[in-house]
Amino acid sequence: MRCLVWICLCLGVGWSSCQEDAPSVPGEADLPDFSTMEISEVQTGDAQTVTWKQTCRYDQSARLVSMEMSQTYIAVEPQEMREIAAFSYAGNQACLTDDSGNRWTYQLDESRGVAVSCVYQSASGAVRNYQFSYTDVPVGGYYLSGVTEILEGDTQPFSSLSIKATDDETFLVTKEIHGMSQSFRMHFFAQKEWVNAAQLPPHFLLELYPLSHHSAALYAHLLGDYPPNLLQRVVPVDNRYEESCTYSYDLLNDYPVRCEICVSSLGKDYLRQLDFNFEK
Repeated sequence: MRCLVWICLCLGVGWSSCQEDAPSVPGEADLPDFSTMEISEVQTGDAQTVTWKQTCRYDQSARLVSMEMSQTYIAVEPQEMREIAAFSYAGNQACLTDDSGNRWTYQLDESRGVAVSCVYQSASGAVRNYQFSYTDVPVGGYYLSGVTEILEGDTQPFSSLSIKATDDETFLVTKEIHGMSQSFRMHFFAQKEWVNAAQLPPHFLLELYPLSHHSAALYAHLLGDYPPNLLQRVVPVDNRYEESCTYSYDLLNDYPVRCEICVSSLGKDYLRQLDFNFEK
């Protein structure tokens, strides 16, 4: 499969984000009022069917305090793999440690509350450093504009991601990994009926490296604001394989209950469905 198909069909598994005296969350006054969000997907393929589930839990200040991911499949009997990440907030830091012993430490901007850097240390001791940059274009938000990843012992980035608004509904995304780059255009709905009331991060970014390594930071609103409307379509800039990724939603009280994702490449469609559940 081509690049866009691979990105959209492979779920990026990445935890992210150390409780008292935490800086305010960006846009805290406008954050949604649910305490739990559950996202699930049934993945089918040539092997066995896998049910993937992710649960985010927020405190009364709308801070993400835990994130749980599970995968259930049938062998001889049903089998489940589960991992929980626990968060703590202190001063200008937000830290996460998961069940495997991996740790992310985010340094937060004092005024904005967004992450400006992250040191990731794996359970085996490997270290990666991340830098985050932001822009206030389009007007009305403070958006993530760049990520760089530097591996331990290196001085040059191993990977980077840039995000630039070309108008209020379109963003140009360029990823570069080890000297190889590719660009995409993210198109968001212009109509107000597709408002992003749940303030979900764009799903495409959740699965795009290196941001796929910081999915919890995205759900924790530590990486800036999100466009006001839901993601509609992603298309590669160099679209030689006639690829596109289209998102359609079923809404209940402005919150998504279902997102259908259609990835098209060389005349073939690959379908996914995400189901959402929100609890106050």
